Amino acid sequence: GYGLASAIVAGDAVHVFASRRGADGSWNDVTHFVSSDLKNWERNVAVQQDNEHLFNSSVCATDDGFVMAYESDDAKYVPFTIKFARSGNLRDWTKVPDAVFGADRYAACPCIRYVGGQCYLMYLEQRTPRWFFETWMARSRDLKTWEMSPVNPVLTPGPGEDVNTSDPDIVEFGGKTYLYY
Repeated sequence: GYGLASAIVAGDAVHVFASRRGADGSWNDVTHFVSSDLKNWERNVAVQQDNEHLFNSSVCATDDGFVMAYESDDAKYVPFTIKFARSGNLRDWTKVPDAVFGADRYAACPCIRYVGGQCYLMYLEQRTPRWFFETWMARSRDLKTWEMSPVNPVLTPGPGEDVNTSDPDIVEFGGKTYLYY
């Protein structure tokens, strides 16, 4: 009943964040699952929806805790938009008031990372007039004011990829950084 997940390892535990799929097919809340042995899991609602559905989420560590980017279809904005929450412990989350990315355009499938005092956000941008989707990037110090990358798009559909380079993520493994989508 959960999907659209992301994970982060902190201390001796793995933390997974996933949206709950309702019986009607809707996506609801962002639930936090945590385990130190990958056998026994605790869970709690990390971000509760407010007259919206919540979809993809991404979490990263910062200098003063953790930040989450999560996808919303809040009717106040163009679907989809990205909202943000902060936590000091990965369990208790507070939504960041007035922190919305892509309120005026389709912006979905967030991947957030923190480097050098700034949050970097990769996301899916709908392009027109042809109907297709590219991965774009922006950065912010406060989650409210965003600077777009001068090299956007960072990833565009190539031969055999149809119209989409969605759900970007970055993984560090074996001393290398990998981008997958």
